[in-house]
Amino acid sequence: MLNHKLQHHFRKAFAVLSATILITSSAITTFAADSSHKFSDIDLKVSIPEELVCFTRSTTNNNAYLKKLGVSDASELRATMEANHVYLEAVNKDVTYEIAIAGEKASSELPNFDTTDTSRMENLFQEYLESCNIETEDVTEVITGSEIYENNAVRYFVTDASTTSKTQVTVYTKKYYTVMQGMVYTFILQSNTNQIDASMTDNLLHIINSAQYVPVKKSLMESNLVTEVLSNIVTVGVPILILLLVLYLLDHTKKKSAKQISAEEARLREQYAKEEAAKKDSE
Repeated sequence: MLNHKLQHHFRKAFAVLSATILITSSAITTFAADSSHKFSDIDLKVSIPEELVCFTRSTTNNNAYLKKLGVSDASELRATMEANHVYLEAVNKDVTYEIAIAGEKASSELPNFDTTDTSRMENLFQEYLESCNIETEDVTEVITGSEIYENNAVRYFVTDASTTSKTQVTVYTKKYYTVMQGMVYTFILQSNTNQIDASMTDNLLHIINSAQYVPVKKSLMESNLVTEVLSNIVTVGVPILILLLVLYLLDHTKKKSAKQISAEEARLREQYAKEEAAKKDSE
């Protein structure tokens, strides 16, 4: 049994250690209750529903959902995201659909949607729809619905589409497209198995309605190198730290016990000397 003082030391030490783990883990985990994400490269802040698992360019190999995506290494995912201007991918836990956020610099011909008049917006919308219908040897994409959606003075071109490959696999998508602060932003919902339902759309709208197009300062947490280091601290460093802490406390306790034993021996010798002295005085 641990003595009371040792139990106190362990409780105190592990409380500090647990707090450290929580702080570090919060920097590298990819899903939590309504997680917030910000991207300095495209000056965007968004909130993601808690039921979705998120991947960003700083995702590390510690994410257990990488295998479900068919990805063996986080660097593969990051490379794909960078090549497609994607900054965030979110999937449901069954990985039956995904939501992606992409952003890149707009061409000089494209005006910001929040400062464009209604007539110009209608013309742009028609041009956009014409560019969306795709038919090649490999795929055929058909627009099944479209509208202009507005929220908080931000306007989006919205399209529903079905894309069929030459192998007769059909993918359903819902896309929100806008131009703000000289950047093109695209929010894409894609279902590879079923048609898009209300719950999927609600999650997409949650993200879109949370979007803030504001300047974002560069953060160290956007660096995959930093998150990889933090990830290694949690997976490798913390168990080692716990072991060292246990060894230190045990060693510290032994030293205290040795001191207590020495003190007890000294007390007994002093008491014995007093008793002997008392006997001689009585004689």
